[in-house]
Amino acid sequence: MAQAEPDLIAVADADPELPTITLLGGFSIAVGTRAIDAPSWRLRKAGHILKLLALMPRRQLPREQVIEVLWPNLDGDAAANNLRVTLHFARKLLEAADGFGPGVVQWRGDQLVLFPDRKVRVDVDQFDIAADVALRSLDPLAIELALGLYGGELLPEDRFEDWVIERRESLASTHLALLHSLARVREERGELAEAIESLRQALQHDPISEPASAALMRLYARSNRRAQALRQYQQLREALQRELDVEPEPDTTRLYESILTGTLDAGHSPVPARLASLPTPAPARTRAATLHPLPRETRSNLPAQLTSFIGREPDIAAAR
Repeated sequence: MAQAEPDLIAVADADPELPTITLLGGFSIAVGTRAIDAPSWRLRKAGHILKLLALMPRRQLPREQVIEVLWPNLDGDAAANNLRVTLHFARKLLEAADGFGPGVVQWRGDQLVLFPDRKVRVDVDQFDIAADVALRSLDPLAIELALGLYGGELLPEDRFEDWVIERRESLASTHLALLHSLARVREERGELAEAIESLRQALQHDPISEPASAALMRLYARSNRRAQALRQYQQLREALQRELDVEPEPDTTRLYESILTGTLDAGHSPVPARLASLPTPAPARTRAATLHPLPRETRSNLPAQLTSFIGREPDIAAAR
């Protein structure tokens, strides 16, 4: 049988019997309400294979890359044997579970493929599609929809797996960009309290974001909440000292001083453009990235781009 083209499920698709893979906030796989619980994956690498494939744009990877990612320190024969045993365990577990049946993980030539002949819903795909639509349209309802699809950080149970780190940071950065964009839209509409709440949520995830802190200080000043604006600067300063051992940048300090001395126009609150513009999706915490860089050899294990909107036009249209 020829391999089916990947059929990514649009955000609006609510078929309850579609296999569903959850990666944000923790791993689970289910058909309807019938899920395989976490303790069943007592062979961790079996779960890793499914997670790894689910993160790929076409849910497939060549044999060599699967081995290189999951068993980088083993020689060829030992790694191939580990892959064979791990796949056997994963297939038996899936086939025994109600609603899955055979063929969930198959070889198609040299490619290992997840759900090659069946539609599947992956929460990361849905979030990616919704976030792309939201950040292009800047429609507040679309942004709120995308934010609702972010179930938490990617695979928190695999926090120290190298093959997850870069993708986790990318998704977290997109989540922050959505919160920043929602704050900007709400401010433009004069909804200052709602804009403040969006920025506060963003700072809960990334307390060393100076653009977010500067925007929040400015909004507090516009709302005649001077004490909170000054307190926000101190919180940013403490976070930067604690995590990076640096001081806030001069523009942030000047903004603080203008609020402290009462020379900032609370009605307009001009801020240098660099601080007024909130970030768009990019690697999270650029200044902190040098503290825990992903090794070059690890980066080469996977395709450079783990997600793509190529071929997703129908899904994106449906999301709109």
